[in-house]
Order: sequence, then structure tokens, then C-alpha cells
Amino acid sequence: MRTATAYAIEFEVAGCQDDMACNYNADATDDDGSCEYAADGYDCDGNCFADADGDGVCDEFEVAGCQDDMACNYDADATDDDGSCEYAADGYDCDGNCFADADGDGVCDPFEVAGCQDDMACNYNADATDDDGSCEYAARRLRLRRQLLRGCGRRRRMRSSLRLRVARTTWHATTMRMRRIRRCLASMLQTATTATATA
Repeated sequence: MRTATAYAIEFEVAGCQDDMACNYNADATDDDGSCEYAADGYDCDGNCFADADGDGVCDEFEVAGCQDDMACNYDADATDDDGSCEYAADGYDCDGNCFADADGDGVCDPFEVAGCQDDMACNYNADATDDDGSCEYAARRLRLRRQLLRGCGRRRRMRSSLRLRVARTTWHATTMRMRRIRRCLASMLQTATTATATA
């Protein structure tokens, strides 16, 4: 004959008794520790409680940033593009370096402007970034350019010439004074000799 305890055990229903759990069993009479819960921000079907942009990422877990992997500030963790993407200028990388700069002058090859860079030339081009040897000079300007190129050496020669002239002038002045002194002494000696003979 069955006891009351045996009947009670026979009608136990194992299951989750927490009504906050996704697998709550209202008929369970014996909690078997099987309760399962939705992740934070999601319901039991895996849907967000709040997802304003409908991208499947709950609002509270959104990461704002640049989502374009061609941009300099691309953020692989971003889930919400905030329009902050920044791009390198044409011909340059994200660090401001040229993709191609054969002469290493900091101007990218596609943007080089060939022309005459000598402002003494008739066809000087203020926009030129690469001198192509095309400079043309008028005869007068050509002479002036050559004079400027030789200017340093000429100034040195002029300084040497000036020092020589100063030295020559000083020597000449000294020589003239000595000659006047000698003439004066000779005159005085002649006068004294004449006076002695007369006496």
C-alpha cells in the first residue's frame, strides 16, 4: 500500500520556478535549477528592449565612431556611424606623406608644376615647384645674374683694393711731410753758412 509521501513524490513536476526566467514553468513544483535568463538589454527571444536605429545592437551598447575602413580614423568597434570619418587628401596618406615624391621636395609627383624657378629669368614661374631648366634671360639680366653670382668674390677683391689704396695714401702723405722737412732744414743750413762767411 502506497504512503502519502509516495503519492506526493509521484506527482512532483521538476522545472524552473522563477517567473523572471525565460523558461519559467508555472506547473513546476520542484525547482531543478534549470532557469535561463535573457542577456542584459534583450528579451527572451534575443530582441533589444530599445534599438532606435534597428541595427540589432541595443541602444545602451551602441559604440559611436567611423565605420568606413577607408577613413583615417576608422574604428573597428564602432556600431553606430556618427559622421566623424576623416580622409587623407588626394595623393597623400593619413600621415600627410606623398604616395609618390620622386625628388623628395614634399610636393607629390601628380601636383608638381614644371617651370623656371629663377626670379631673374624672363619666364620665371612663381607657381613652379620643379625647375625644368627652361629659364630664359635677356642679355642685361643675364649679365646682372652673372654679376650677382660673382658678387661675393668681387666684394672680397674690392675690400682688398680699398685697403691697398688707404695704405698707399698714408705712405704718400708721410713721404710729402718728410720732403718738406728736409727742404726746410736745407734752407736753414744754407742761411747759417752764408751768415758765417759774411762775418
